[in-house]
Amino acid sequence: MQRAATVVTLDTGGTMPCQDNLRPLSAFVAVAAPGAGLPSGTVTFLDAGVPVGSAPLLDGRATLTAYTLTGGDRAVTARYSGDGSFVESESAPQPLKVLVPVTFQADPLDARLCEGAAASLEVVFSGSVTSMQWRHNGQAIPGQTGRTLTLSSVTASDAGAYDVLVVGSCGTVASRAATVSVEPRPKAPALSLPSSARPSQAGLLARVPAHEGSVYQWTVANGAITAGQGAASITFTAGPAGVVSISVTETGAGGCSSPASTGRLTVGDGSQGPRLVPIVLDVHGRNGSHFTTELFMANTGSTDQEALLEYTPASAFGPQSAVEGVYTVRQPLAAGRQLLVTDTLGFLQAAGVPVRTDSGAMGGTLRVYTASSDAVSVGARTTSPTGPGRAGTAYSGELTTSMCTDRAWVPGLRENGTDRSNLALVNAGQDGPVTLEVTLHSGDPEAPGSFPLAPLTLEAGQWTQLDSVLSRAGLTNGWAEITRVDGSERFDAYAVFNDRVTNDGSFVPEVQASAPAGPMTIPVLVRSAAFLSELVLTNPGAEESQAELSYVESLAAPGHAAGTVRFTLRPHQQLIVPDAVAWLRSLGADIPQAPANAGALTVLFLRHGLPAAGMAGARTSAPAPDGGAYGVFTPAVPVSRSPLESARVAGLRQDDAVRSNLALVHLGDDPAPIALVLDVFDGDTGQLVDSSTPVLLGPGQWFQANQLLAPLGIRNGWVRVRKTEGSARFLAYGVVNDGTPDRPGTNDGSFIPMDPER
Repeated sequence: MQRAATVVTLDTGGTMPCQDNLRPLSAFVAVAAPGAGLPSGTVTFLDAGVPVGSAPLLDGRATLTAYTLTGGDRAVTARYSGDGSFVESESAPQPLKVLVPVTFQADPLDARLCEGAAASLEVVFSGSVTSMQWRHNGQAIPGQTGRTLTLSSVTASDAGAYDVLVVGSCGTVASRAATVSVEPRPKAPALSLPSSARPSQAGLLARVPAHEGSVYQWTVANGAITAGQGAASITFTAGPAGVVSISVTETGAGGCSSPASTGRLTVGDGSQGPRLVPIVLDVHGRNGSHFTTELFMANTGSTDQEALLEYTPASAFGPQSAVEGVYTVRQPLAAGRQLLVTDTLGFLQAAGVPVRTDSGAMGGTLRVYTASSDAVSVGARTTSPTGPGRAGTAYSGELTTSMCTDRAWVPGLRENGTDRSNLALVNAGQDGPVTLEVTLHSGDPEAPGSFPLAPLTLEAGQWTQLDSVLSRAGLTNGWAEITRVDGSERFDAYAVFNDRVTNDGSFVPEVQASAPAGPMTIPVLVRSAAFLSELVLTNPGAEESQAELSYVESLAAPGHAAGTVRFTLRPHQQLIVPDAVAWLRSLGADIPQAPANAGALTVLFLRHGLPAAGMAGARTSAPAPDGGAYGVFTPAVPVSRSPLESARVAGLRQDDAVRSNLALVHLGDDPAPIALVLDVFDGDTGQLVDSSTPVLLGPGQWFQANQLLAPLGIRNGWVRVRKTEGSARFLAYGVVNDGTPDRPGTNDGSFIPMDPER
């Protein structure tokens, strides 16, 4: 007999309220027409093809109440087994949403954190969830609705109980509360260590204050710990010449560690610490200028050395200027060689320093450590090779130990239609901050006044610049007084007055207020068809002072003494004379009338007939339209601090873009003439290539050797100036000029001061 066909219909109810309160599944088996009768047998229920249970068919219906379905969205079918009269069949899949109560497989764990640390609290759960919320001490934490709660840089207020409230379709459940404790972190310990050491010197001591229960972790770079690791003091041995860097952290009884304290000491032959280049940069300026810094380091000694360059990004350029930190690069310097780097930041980046190159404004300070700082000359020159003003500004790498302690002055500031003045400040120290107060003084005796600015705090190695500084006080002629009001670190200060058209600048160094009073010499004043020197005289005192001015002509009438003239300066007055030679003539100086004049000027400030503090300098420019509108500033040099026997001038160049001149001055402190020999060294090879015929100078006389390197075929050089006759002191300096005979350029120059040899 042929069996009749059947049709299975499944009823799931659509949603099961919860897995522990299941609604029965029902299947109905009907006979397909034209068949008739009542099927018997069993119905098997399947979840995605997998059987979950069976039930007998009674009166055409099978009901399953004892089954287990996994939570979530299911697809259920019912399969009729058939019997002797009826054919097996299967229903179409029917959707079934099974809701599951929330259950926790892992609760958040307790955590013991150190102040400033980060941690994550996590839960693992299953079930039908509609929302969740983390709570701190029973209060909802805004925005924290995920399985993981991240705590960043925790403080004491973050301690307490943390749980998560999970809202599900089958009810609301809270996790176990985790207890988070926050332990205080010790402060960075105050580190004490020597300022210098000899190579391989043993038995050196570094220490921090000791606290009961604390453990101290020390690291020493360029040296070795010999005893004390874990204790509050260590003894160590210095490595080779350069710098020893020491770091220490304190881990308190609660298990939390302090930030590291870092200190450095110079390893050398007893010379006076590192040299500081105040700024190396890469900055887009005004009028289409793009400033980059070139660096020179000349080993003028007879033995090879290794320089350690320590770069600190300057926050004045913003956090995008570089990755924060202090970075070191080692550079060998063979005897007699001069390293000349045209792009300092590019050089540092190639050596592994993470300097940003996409910011458009970046830079920082650079310390240079060598075994003997006396044998190395360091400096930098910031230029804008693609801008209208290509000469730029030169900076000398001075010993940090000779920089300012309490108070300094910066003269010559002006703010007008052609010039603007920027004031730069640097923390020359290595370890702690320093707070400086800048007071602007009006140089105009008809409108006196002093204007203190808000104090500035600079971290170790930090540089900052106050652009157009006089505008902050509405001044056109003024000078700055910088006072250290907090901290013990030394500082450096300088000004750059910029030509508003070319954006070229002239570097003006600070004058330390503690400098002894006495005669000082401005190397040269010029008056010609091409160049003109302005004169700056500044009285920093609160009383009237008199300037005695003694000029010696060296071009029109070599060695001609023009006599002494006098000018009275009111308190705080600053005189800026556009045409210095003509002004001296107007006071009675016997300067020959000639197409071109050039000579040195000795200045002595007097108050009540006694030597007094004062500032002086000159700026020589080429105001002609086809010349460099800005020129070079030459500060007055104290006669007492000038060399008696020898000095060196480094950073000289001769190529298709620039030329270098060397100038010499007899300071006139002895009436007898002197003889000076120029030993010229090739910086690329370190070889002495020329010892010139002695230059003979009478008292007060100025002399300039133009394009010193060109006849020798040298592109990179430095000079040692040796006195072979006479007892008077002398002055030497270089000027790196934009342009050559074949490529005139702007003819602007950068002043390179001498480095006296001790």
